[in-house]
Parts: sequence; structure tokens; C-alpha cells
Amino acid sequence: MGESIPLRSLSSAKANLERLESGSPIFSRALLEYVDRVWTSGEGGKLVINDINGKPHEYKVEQHWKPNHHEREGYGPYTPSISYKSYQALADDTPPWYNGDGNTVDPEAKIDWPPKVPISVASCSFFQGTSSFEEVHAAHQAASLQWLESDACTVLKRKLAAALCDTAPVNRIVCFALGNLQRHNDNASHAQHACIQTLREILPKGDAGEAVPVWVQDPGYTDIDKRILTALDINVVEDPQGFLAITPSTLVMSLSPDIPVRQIVADVQWPAALICDTIHADETDFEKREFIDFGGSKVPVSPYTTDPCSKRVQAMIEGCTSFAFPGSEHFGGTTVYLRRRESQTE
Repeated sequence: MGESIPLRSLSSAKANLERLESGSPIFSRALLEYVDRVWTSGEGGKLVINDINGKPHEYKVEQHWKPNHHEREGYGPYTPSISYKSYQALADDTPPWYNGDGNTVDPEAKIDWPPKVPISVASCSFFQGTSSFEEVHAAHQAASLQWLESDACTVLKRKLAAALCDTAPVNRIVCFALGNLQRHNDNASHAQHACIQTLREILPKGDAGEAVPVWVQDPGYTDIDKRILTALDINVVEDPQGFLAITPSTLVMSLSPDIPVRQIVADVQWPAALICDTIHADETDFEKREFIDFGGSKVPVSPYTTDPCSKRVQAMIEGCTSFAFPGSEHFGGTTVYLRRRESQTE
């Protein structure tokens, strides 16, 4: 750890990040609306997205590998999926196969590959599980009851109810990356989905006494998951429709996602409330990286997470009141942010 990166990459990465953060939002609503339009209607079966230097790149919206290729037990076939790059990933100019000794494993490797495109198309295979509907449903009911009877649930109700008196109104919930419900010995996804019902209970009802509507987005949802969630009056939507559903009166919940949810939300629409991994100042250090051995060479490990902070993410929570999510093994390192009424902007 702590090994140096070529100066060209360092200065370029820092300059790129500064330029990106001071410019127009990368994940604009217009861009996501275009992606959604192509994804749902086909529109020629291809996305054309500009990289950070304005160069267009074309991606076909089609299956890249046949279903019988690269199969893994319990996983579904590879299918097209939307891929997002964070501001840090777009700025990073470290050669992908840099070996820590001032050279790249492949001297011919281009420093601009893969392209610096915020949204592209990838082939992904998601965990499907082998459990029946009855088994998954029973597991969800048991885990939900455990959450509802927990001290964390009780404390959350009390703190959130008190905080809502002085904060911006919330009339919908949008959740990202809460995970599918079929992994054995892992109740985190069940507890996080059960928390949705707790939030609904606390938030003000509509004019007709109805609970606030809920949208959830996770490409890993299975047909069984969708059936269970739909029965709970939860709307399962496809990527990127969850982002487009966010309004100034939305509560967004996202915990340890594999994509830069917080950066996308900060670009698309500041919500009224946010339950997410605690937001800190971005401390990305392009100069120092962990290295691992791979194929006889050292390769760098990313110095930033899949859902990193940024100046815009920090600005999004300015004027918010906050409290740590009550202690729970399924919500570790989580903070609840609530926008004060007078600071409801963007």
C-alpha cells in the first residue's frame, strides 16, 4: 500500500475530478430520461453516450453472451444491464494494469480505456437462488417480524416522528439496491425491505388515508421477489426509472449499493429525506493505492468505493438535520438526513 502512481495520471486525475465537479451535472435528468426511453422502447437498440471529453460512444442494448455461457450455480443468465461510473472513476487516469513499479503490465495499454462514459451497457448475471416462493415468503415474514420487534425499529419510529415536525414534507419513498430476498443466512435485505413498511407507518397519510407510495429499483430482483413486493403494495421499477421518480418530496433509501446512487441522486433531484451510508467529505487519494497480486503482477485496487461521496453529495445534505440510524446489524454505518423546510431547494 502507499505506492506511487505515475505523475501524469495523478495530475490528470485530480484535474479531471475538479473539472467534473465544477461543471454541469453528469447524471442529468435529461440523460436518464434518454436512457430510459431507449431501454424501454428499443429506439434502434443502442445507446449513444458522450464521454467526459464530448466524444460519443455507442452501446448496443442486447445480450452479450448466450445463456449457457459462464453459468454459475444459483445465478441467472447474463443479460444487458445499465452500468454507471462515479465521478471518481471518470476522473481516474491510472492505467488499468499499472504494476506499482512505474510501468504497466501491458506497455501498449491505452490510458483512456475503458472509455470515460458515465452510463454504458454491461452484461450481468444476478443471483436467482433455488428457493420456492413459499420458502422466500416465509423467510421474509419471519425477518420482518424480527425487525418490527427490534429496539432499532422502536427507536427509529420515535426519532423520525419527532424530526418530521420541522422538516420538508415527504409524500413518496424511492429505494435503491436493497438486494434480492433469496440469499440464505442473510436477513439484511429482508430487514431493509421491512423498514419500508415502518417508514410508511410513520410518514403522513394521503388525503384519503392512504400510505405513501413506494418505488424500489434493483436489477437483482427475481420474479419471486417482485411477487412478494407487489403484494405489499410496493412498485418494482426498472433502472433508471427509480431515479426519475425522485421529487423534492421524496424519501430516498439506499444502503451500500454497487453503483454511485448518492452522486446520481445529487445530480437528478435533491430529495426531502435520505437514508444512506453516512456522507463524509470526499477523501479520494489518487496517489496511494492498495495493490494485489494478479497473474504474477501487482495491480491496483480502487481507492474509492462504488458509491463514493463528492462535493455535490455534500452540498445535497447542507441544511439537513440528521441522526445516526439506530443500532442494527443490517443498517451499519447508516445516517438519516432530513431537509429542513426552509432549505428545500434544487
